[in-house]
Amino acid sequence: MKICRWAAVLGLCLGAWSVSAQDLPDVGYTARVAGLAKGAEGRCIVWYADADMISDGRVELGRAVIGEDGRFVLATDEVFEVLPTYFEIDYYSGSLFVERGKTYALRMEDFDYFVDERLNAFVASNRLPELRYVLTDSSGGRDTTDLNYHLGRYAYLYNRMLGMDFERIYLQKDTLPVVRFLHRAQEEFGEVKSPYFNAYRAYSEALLAYFSGLMSRREIFERYVDGKTVDADNPAQADFLRQFFGDYLATNRFLPYTQVRRIVQDTSLAVGARVKALSDSMGLDYALRNEALREGVLLYALSQEWDGGRLDARAVTQLVEYLSREAKFATTRETAARLLAQRRERFEQHYFTDVKLTDEAGDTLSVDALLEKGKFHYFVFVRADYTLCPDCGTELNRLEKIWSKAGEEVREAVRIFVINSDHSRARYVHDARKRHLPWPYLHFNGNIDWIRRIDAGRFPCFFLVDDKGNILNAHIAAPSSGSLELLFKKMGAAAAQATENAGNSETY
Repeated sequence: MKICRWAAVLGLCLGAWSVSAQDLPDVGYTARVAGLAKGAEGRCIVWYADADMISDGRVELGRAVIGEDGRFVLATDEVFEVLPTYFEIDYYSGSLFVERGKTYALRMEDFDYFVDERLNAFVASNRLPELRYVLTDSSGGRDTTDLNYHLGRYAYLYNRMLGMDFERIYLQKDTLPVVRFLHRAQEEFGEVKSPYFNAYRAYSEALLAYFSGLMSRREIFERYVDGKTVDADNPAQADFLRQFFGDYLATNRFLPYTQVRRIVQDTSLAVGARVKALSDSMGLDYALRNEALREGVLLYALSQEWDGGRLDARAVTQLVEYLSREAKFATTRETAARLLAQRRERFEQHYFTDVKLTDEAGDTLSVDALLEKGKFHYFVFVRADYTLCPDCGTELNRLEKIWSKAGEEVREAVRIFVINSDHSRARYVHDARKRHLPWPYLHFNGNIDWIRRIDAGRFPCFFLVDDKGNILNAHIAAPSSGSLELLFKKMGAAAAQATENAGNSETY
């Protein structure tokens, strides 16, 4: 029930590109891709799919190093009917719906890393910049019969309509834009025979009908929910269910939210009894008579409430743990277990470990080796091109002044590291030699996933990290904020007190 992350397939015809038999792996597969990515030679392309509709888990379908000629080949045996999949090349990401038994010839738009780096694109988000490509047929022309072509055209029209008429549809409940779109969609896509495409279109349009008031909740239920099988691989249906059952525990008219809170947090009741009470109340809803759907909605609702502050997070965790063991349906158990694992990872964090950086000489250093026991670590992420990040130079200059005035307690307690995030090592090396910073100035070594994971892409940005690699404060005070000097003093005093307490305990 996560938001659909699929983006429309865009791009112009970029020239002929055909698949030859020798390009393809001689192994078992249910779908495969032979692609061309000029400008990305030597880089790794990763192919994956969502693990489920609720968590952020993903299943890796394959990966390959793009050859010197720009070509790559990927194959998977994980496609059973139609599967929405995603590609990543460094900071680029894109999507492709793959059908069982098909081979895709894919030509990507030529890469220009220099231009994209100047735009700071590689840390913009997990979705940008987009991998733009064209699917070609056996003759090398653009494949206009493929599912992706129809979905791309439909998504473009759908999103353009929403961009123009969102307020009229969602706030004013004006049905005219919806009716016009439905009429045009039928004219342009009525002849498409793909069951998957028609289901995708049906659930996309159901949301329009629901939010504009064209159909009541019961009408929507009867047409799109009652008796329907949940297709976890259709993002339009997943998004529809997310909207239809959004914030369910707070909006369930069969159980007031005060009672939800009491049930979830009543430790005098066994965990199984609490889950059953919630599930039974949801079962009174005509829209949740399907047991599998009800379990999924309950798990989704709990995951939404986990950190909302309205319910005790520990109590919610107990319910999710119970579902991971005792839920009736394997999909629910697996998703609950995945959510728990992701939550443990967030709490344990260690985001500043298991990462390799490089120094000016090109030597590799582990972040783990930089962390000192009992110390605070202040990480500063910058770019070397100060015309693109003028604040980077300003903040570093200010930090040097603060550090020059810092007392011995502060210098003993705090370690500072500056991380350059430019893709170009040459630019980093030039800046390192020019600046002569009083702290280690290291290059991020192409660790795009790390930058994404810790959200260190808004330059400059600052993190406070403990001696185990846990983030104590993300985007903590900048040197120019006026509060960093005081924060350093507090950290120095805290470290000195901890040392004194340790000494006293040893005396006794």
